Order: sequence, then structure tokens, then C-alpha cells
Amino acid sequence: MSFQNITCRLILTEQTKDSVRFSWILVAFMLFFIPSIAIAQESHYTLQTFLPLSLRDAKIIHVGLVLETTIPSTKIEAVKSAIVSSDYLTNDGQRLYKGWQGALSNLGNQPGLVVPQKFDISESKDKFDKIIIKLTNKKNPNGYNGYTNSVSQTNYEVLQSSITIYDINSLNNNEISEIVRHEFGHALGLGHSTVPYDLMNPDIYMENSYISFCDIAGIRAVYNGHIQSHIYC
Repeated sequence: MSFQNITCRLILTEQTKDSVRFSWILVAFMLFFIPSIAIAQESHYTLQTFLPLSLRDAKIIHVGLVLETTIPSTKIEAVKSAIVSSDYLTNDGQRLYKGWQGALSNLGNQPGLVVPQKFDISESKDKFDKIIIKLTNKKNPNGYNGYTNSVSQTNYEVLQSSITIYDINSLNNNEISEIVRHEFGHALGLGHSTVPYDLMNPDIYMENSYISFCDIAGIRAVYNGHIQSHIYC
């Protein structure tokens, strides 16, 4: 039996933009004197892929919420929304989803591809739960806001993933949704991304913490056999 542990850290401070700018003169020089430079190059940003969640005889993925402390109902709804919401916003022509169910709703239409699409959430723990989310008011000794532990008996799929969200009562609703979205991506089989500000980057930045086309492509890759590797974003 193998274990896979993944953590994340929420960055609450606003990042300043990079102050380095290339002058148009330099750009023109490069284009004129170095015509061999490719205008469109393959991205060097990557997203790790791990193992898919076992979907055998599971049309609906059961998710159990374990509350270790008294939590306002609005925070519980923030957790659920990060999983089942179909809401999205548009940035540069790309849809950024607020919930995994909405983000993955169209992947099942692709022939031969079976991915998690529907999630049933209950405020209890059951032996049939594929994903367990524990909400605790304890603080992680390493300062992490979220922690995902996935258990597998094979090298091909995960039997169950457990997510812990720490210091829950110190987080606002948006922060909770952001952390849950990130950790749920791990539970589904994604690792970390090197794309700046992407949801699956180890450091979560509030202004960009939605499910991107790269994250969706990662899920497609994981459930299409591209495991324990990476994809380019």
C-alpha cells in the first residue's frame, strides 16, 4: 500500500507585477536579426500528474465532510461550492471555473474517456466515500492550510483520498473555497503546477484561484493513462 502526501500554502498578500520590461527596440532587433527565433514556442510550464481516483462501479463520487469543530453553515457551503458549483468567469477568452463538477461536466462526452463528473457530498463519513474532507480548527505545524493524503494499493489508481483543511475558523469563505479547490485537484489526481498563479501552484493566490484549462487538461491526461508524469500548459 502506498501513500501520497501533498500540501499547499495560501498566499494572502497581493503580488506586485514584474517591473522588468523589454523595450520595443530590443524586440525589433531580435526579430530583424535573429529570424530563426520561433514566434510561438512550446510552453515550459508544467502540471504534474499522479494517479487517477478509482472509478470502478462509481458513477457518482461520494464525498464525506468530517467536522472536528463547530463551523458556520456559510463555511460549509463554501466547501461544497468549490466542488459542485457550475459558475465560471471569463478571462482572456478562457473559462475559469469555481467548482470541479462544472469544470469537468463536458469531459465525459469524449469517447473512451471516463472522468469524475458528479459528486455527492454528505456531512458524515462513510466507507463508500472516495474523498474525505476533514475541517479542523487545529493549525498545521508546518504552516500549511491544506493537506491531501491519497492511498493506493496499486501503481495505477487511488482507492481513497483524504483532505484536511486547517485553522478553518480563521479563514473566510473565499479562502476556504480556494484551498478546497486546490486540494480537491490533488484528490482527483493532479500534482503541482509551475504556472504562476495557477490554482495548482503550491502557493495559492486569491485573485487567480479558479480551475483553468490547464487543470482540466491535466484531469483529461490522468484519466487517459498519462500518470505519474507531467503535461505542458
